[in-house]
Amino acid sequence: MNKTLYWLLGIVFILGLIYLIIVRIIPSGTKSDSMEAVSCTNKTVYRYKNPEDMFPVITRDYSTNFQIATGVLNKLAGDTGNSTVSVGVKSEAQQLVETLNQDNIFFQNSLKAYFLESNNDPCNDSLKYLYTSFIKEMTDKQIQLKQFIAQITSSDANTEKVTDTGKNKVLAVVDTSKGKVDTSVHNISPNRLIVLKDYQKLNSAVNTLSNKYKVLNRNNLVRPQ
Repeated sequence: MNKTLYWLLGIVFILGLIYLIIVRIIPSGTKSDSMEAVSCTNKTVYRYKNPEDMFPVITRDYSTNFQIATGVLNKLAGDTGNSTVSVGVKSEAQQLVETLNQDNIFFQNSLKAYFLESNNDPCNDSLKYLYTSFIKEMTDKQIQLKQFIAQITSSDANTEKVTDTGKNKVLAVVDTSKGKVDTSVHNISPNRLIVLKDYQKLNSAVNTLSNKYKVLNRNNLVRPQ
C-alpha cells in the first residue's frame, strides 16, 4: 500500500512539473538565464533558449518507467528455464514489449514536436491546448506503467531477504534511479527493487497491463504544422 502511494505521489509531482512547463512559468530548478520572456497580447510568458537541452528533463520520468517495464517484460518473456510461466503469458509479455516500443517511439517523436513548436510559439493558446491534451493522455500511460512496476516489485531488496528466499527466486533487480533491469543478485542493495519469480503475481500483472494499455490513437492526434 505504501509503495503504491509512493508511486502515485511521484506522478502528482511530475504532473505539477509538466503543468509549470506548459504555462511557461519558470520552474524553481531552472536557471533564469536559460529562459527568455516573450510579450503576448495581454500577458508575458517564458520560453527556453535551448529547448533541445530541456526536452530530456521532461521525458526523464516516463523514459525511466518505460525502461523498467520493458526490461522486466523482456526477462519474463525470455525466462525459458521456468515451466511455471505459460507459453501464452510469455507470448503476451513479448507482444507487450513490442507494443510499448512502438508506442514509445511515436510518443517521443510527437511530444518533442509539440514541445519545440510550443516553445517556438509560446503565445499560441491553441497549440498549448493540444500539447496539454497530449501530455494528459501520455501521463495516463505513465501511471499504468508505474502501477505495473509497483505490482511486480518488492522493496525488500537486501542480501538477507534474498538469501532466505533463495537466489534462484529472483527474476530481476531494478535500479529505479537509472531505469535499469538485470538478473544479477550481486547488484542487490537496499535502494533497489527486486522482482521475485512469483509467477502467479507476474501473470496477473502482465494480463492487467495488456488489457488496460491502449496505444496512442494517431488518427486523433493533430500534428503541429
